[in-house]
Amino acid sequence: MALETRRGYRPHHGKGPNPRIKNPHPGMAALLLSDQSADPAIKAAKEIARIAQATAPRSSGPGPHMADQYEVNEVLVTAPTVPAKNPRKGAEVTNSAPGAVQTEFGGKRNVKHRQLLKAGAAVGEARGVVG
Repeated sequence: MALETRRGYRPHHGKGPNPRIKNPHPGMAALLLSDQSADPAIKAAKEIARIAQATAPRSSGPGPHMADQYEVNEVLVTAPTVPAKNPRKGAEVTNSAPGAVQTEFGGKRNVKHRQLLKAGAAVGEARGVVG
């Protein structure tokens, strides 16, 4: 019996997630949660942190500078940010400096610098990622 004539067939036209894909094979789930699949994400996150650290503005005063507080954390990414609600390992870049949010996004008296956005775009461009 051809796929098109099977009862309940709904063709997928590239609009949203494919309704036919319910649960991946257990081996695929294991791959998404493996250290092997997390390595490229961690490598890219470290590169983003390095670029953001180099381009972050430094204050003239003493103390810990915002540029020195970028960290890479390995995380478990879950729904709704991943397709088909399949969790996977990933990485995130954070900054624990008190003024990091105001410097990144701006405020009343601060100009937004967007170090993480620019660093992520630079890494994606270097790797040929479009978007």
